[in-house]
Amino acid sequence: MLLQAIFVLISLALYVLSPQQYSFGLCLTCGILYLLNIIYYYYKHKKKNFFDFDTIFSISFFITFFIYPILLFPINPEYFAAFSFGFNENTVTKATSLSLVGYSSYILGRCYNTSINKEKSQNIGIVHVKDKFKLTSFIYYILLLTFILLGGLSQLQALYNNTIAAENPIVNYFAAILLPIVTIAIVLQTFYIKQSKRTLKSVSKIFFITLIATLLLFLSTGSRTLPLAIALIILWIFTYYYYNLSLLKVFTIILCGCLILSLVGLLRIDESTDNLKFVDIFMDLIINNRNTFLAIELVDENGITYGKSLLAYILRAIPFLSGIVHSLFNLSTIETSSSYLFTYETFGSDLTIGVGSNIIADLYLAFGVTGVIIFMLLLGMFIKFLEREVEYNNVLAILTYAIMMSQSVFLTRSEYFFPLNIIVLSLFSYVLISNITKIFINETNLIGLHNLREHNSERRNRKSNIQSHTIIRNT
Repeated sequence: MLLQAIFVLISLALYVLSPQQYSFGLCLTCGILYLLNIIYYYYKHKKKNFFDFDTIFSISFFITFFIYPILLFPINPEYFAAFSFGFNENTVTKATSLSLVGYSSYILGRCYNTSINKEKSQNIGIVHVKDKFKLTSFIYYILLLTFILLGGLSQLQALYNNTIAAENPIVNYFAAILLPIVTIAIVLQTFYIKQSKRTLKSVSKIFFITLIATLLLFLSTGSRTLPLAIALIILWIFTYYYYNLSLLKVFTIILCGCLILSLVGLLRIDESTDNLKFVDIFMDLIINNRNTFLAIELVDENGITYGKSLLAYILRAIPFLSGIVHSLFNLSTIETSSSYLFTYETFGSDLTIGVGSNIIADLYLAFGVTGVIIFMLLLGMFIKFLEREVEYNNVLAILTYAIMMSQSVFLTRSEYFFPLNIIVLSLFSYVLISNITKIFINETNLIGLHNLREHNSERRNRKSNIQSHTIIRNT
């Protein structure tokens, strides 16, 4: 942990000493120190399974924040069209060192030591797990069917093809609840197999087929967000509980996944794949690095927002709270969301196309370099806490980690609190499903007990009648 603290101090020193112009040598040094961070961390923590949040998040982080300043900017600053929208090129080196500060702080948080109670960790059990899975999977089937019937797939296809389609606002609510419900169903199915000591062959065939159908249906529209999230959860569950993956195998899966998703992205805009280069398959991550350059420029000009720009996804975690707070304090989404602010700074009041955000830019805009250090440190500690509770087989922690796993790629290119509302919705849904199952089972037991009492009463009456007839006959 001491050595990792030194990594943070070195990265902070590079940030403070960053020149006011682009320096290839310093950007390359940051990239090398980033790799040394990873090597040290993985050497220190001898992992059995490399397909986890750390690995996916770390690879995504490197692609998002280090590929452009080291490999693309020196050759062609406008290699991707997104960079042609303009930014202060003198901020590139400072932004790269800032990204190193953030990642070093995250790894420092991951190095926080916690002990595992092995006796507790072996206590696998969820009450009425089979009934909860049946109810959750049934809800999932209904949600998916309703989403399709309401025109959800058509809306997605129109969105990605830039065509006009009748929009149904209700569809968005069904789309928002799909991932939490699918996550709960996957976790419950896994627990049922573990508790009943069955093999993977006992996975619900209907549930499995529906999952595959969901992935294919959403991919066919050009949407990659939900399929990627579900795929990451399934792969994590499988590799954690059944088959550990080496780092080489994880890299192979990631490359294949990036290639497939990139092809889907190109096909949805009818773009040719003839001139596709290797770096192009990572475009969706790399282009978001521009937001770090914008964040540094905006803070230099206007100062930090003192957390106001972090509010959007915190408020979304509680239904209707966002609208109430925005109306009550006369706030606009441009003030409470870094992605809206970066889009506004790029295109003005025309917000039809978004430029997104990224985790470092979001934190820097809110609290400067101090915020980057503290919040990335807390993220590392949070993941460490979840891993310990997963070892304890805490179902709420497993659900939360599964959601974080589903967002491990997207988190680097989104706002810091983006997964919060998904986590809250997942935990709330699980508690609600658990209570409904409990009520249903209790009522079933009461009916069964009532029927048993009636049956025993009838038996006693028949026995009494027989005895009475016997007495009369004998008399």
